[in-house]
Amino acid sequence: MKKLIFIQLALGLFQIGQAVRNEVELHPEMEKGMDVCGGRVRLERLHNRGTAGGKMEGHMPAIAGTSGLITAGCAACFLRLLWKEDRDLQKTGFAFLVGGALSNLYERCKKGYVVDYLRFRLPNGKLGRLVFNLADLFIFAGALMISIGQKERV
Repeated sequence: MKKLIFIQLALGLFQIGQAVRNEVELHPEMEKGMDVCGGRVRLERLHNRGTAGGKMEGHMPAIAGTSGLITAGCAACFLRLLWKEDRDLQKTGFAFLVGGALSNLYERCKKGYVVDYLRFRLPNGKLGRLVFNLADLFIFAGALMISIGQKERV
């Protein structure tokens, strides 16, 4: 039964990612953007028709296909890991990673773009050029948990 908790977590994160995107799409003021968190974060809607940073724009079939293969591979690793004892941090990490990846993949396949809406304003400025979404943060958090969980095993 514990296996189902991790699967439900992945599906729940997928749904949260979609719900937030749908909300962002409903508000026209998100086109212009608004500062939050004392100006450190800017909420602005962007339809990303490429990969990170808008690279490969115009090649959505290839992007969606590649994303689909990578997501399927991650999901297979996740399902295989569920049958192993312990390793809860890695299982949680894979739930985050797969939930976020499925959310982005679904958006690419359904709309031909991914809705991004989070811009972080940091002192170095480089990260501020990119716009993220919650699913991206789930993927980053998941990868971090998987890495930490793996280091704990070594």
